[in-house]
Amino acid sequence: EVELSRSGETIIAVVRATRRLFIADKLSKESSVRYRLVLEPCPPTAANPNGLAVVAQSVEEEHEAARP
Repeated sequence: EVELSRSGETIIAVVRATRRLFIADKLSKESSVRYRLVLEPCPPTAANPNGLAVVAQSVEEEHEAARP
């Protein structure tokens, strides 16, 4: 699930996901998270043809699921 919003030329994308942490091939932690990216336009280049730059990012843990 992706949520997009705009503030002027700035685009904010929020993606909900499940993050799993494995230690020694065993699931140690599973949690629901929200990844938040703040994008701003920049001149397109060969390496970045879309002309968007990530100017901020964060991860917010919503809750930890029970371990199996």
